[in-house]
Amino acid sequence: MGSKVNTKISKEVEYLNKIKDNFFAIKPKQLEEVYQLISNSRCIVPYGSGRTYSSLKIGTSQMVRDKVVITPEDPGFPGIDKLEEWFGNTTFLLASGSGSSPTPHRALLDLKLHIDCTGSDRTNVVLITSNPNSPMGELVRDFGTVLELKGRTKSDKRYSTYDRMVGLGIMGDQFELALLSLIQRIVEVMYRGWDAYRVFELAEKEFANIGKLVDEIVTSEPYSKLINALFQPHSITLGGIGTSSLVASMVAIRFMHVKRILGDEVFVSRGETTPQPRVGDAGIFISRSGNTEILLDWAKSFKRLGAKIIAFVGHKDSGLAKMSDCKFLLDDAGGITGGSPILRRDPTTFYERAAYVLSPAPVHLCRKMGELGYLMPEYLFDWYHSITD
Repeated sequence: MGSKVNTKISKEVEYLNKIKDNFFAIKPKQLEEVYQLISNSRCIVPYGSGRTYSSLKIGTSQMVRDKVVITPEDPGFPGIDKLEEWFGNTTFLLASGSGSSPTPHRALLDLKLHIDCTGSDRTNVVLITSNPNSPMGELVRDFGTVLELKGRTKSDKRYSTYDRMVGLGIMGDQFELALLSLIQRIVEVMYRGWDAYRVFELAEKEFANIGKLVDEIVTSEPYSKLINALFQPHSITLGGIGTSSLVASMVAIRFMHVKRILGDEVFVSRGETTPQPRVGDAGIFISRSGNTEILLDWAKSFKRLGAKIIAFVGHKDSGLAKMSDCKFLLDDAGGITGGSPILRRDPTTFYERAAYVLSPAPVHLCRKMGELGYLMPEYLFDWYHSITD
């Protein structure tokens, strides 16, 4: 893997290169074990907290053609015993960069208790973490599988300069995006019926695509317009349907860290406390087809109320793209004429690319503030971070 580690994929966003290096530092033996567990399971249960949880769900949502995917927080979750009865082999796929996140840690304790009490051999447990010696890592070693996926180190924990944000990402960016890429590559390889080692082969190609796409977008005129729009003292609402809504939630968390410091709010569409937009607010909509009727209705309402429309699409001539004040094309899905929340298609890199392309925007928003003399040290983001993740 050495030659790949030394090859940069991005000139503009240094932490993308670190994500790629961390990905290729994954031990092939660990990857093979995790891949086999997932491949041999009929049911996959992803679990985590915050952006890590969103990353897991974005990736595992691409498995639904071949697997049953359900989370412990879904209303229809029947309990571990019923999953084993209905589907046989079931894999709980948990992730935590630190290996100490309270919510998945509690789930691990419950899983161990279940396995100890029942002697079940139909439930597999996988933990993906940057810290295999963490409380969660030590616990899983007794009854499951640990895959190490590196993220930021402790020495990189805090900083206030924007060049370091571009170099290292904000908080857990490195781990969360690498996790999304890992699950996405596993899905693609499994979908093709290939062996686990092909994960690295596909990753090399897609990381090159992502690096090129991000560099092209962040140096473009529309991106400057995007940052200027987000800089304005207005609220942001992010929206999508299906897997796009998971990307919106993942991105909203990071935008919230920055905008709340400025006194503004960030919302996710369909949230119970999401208000109508005001004049000058920004609506960021994510849609591969760009023609999902529900999303178009939202965008029309935003437009009517005087909000700006920013579109991340896979179809340049779509309705959403034509309606937008600023648009970004992430892949060529010209053959898709309409999207639907009840239809599922084959795996696509669109959602992964959307997460990567949007990830530098909060950093560049901080940089713009820095140009005016306002520092945004990372400890402020921690203050606004939810303690219930």
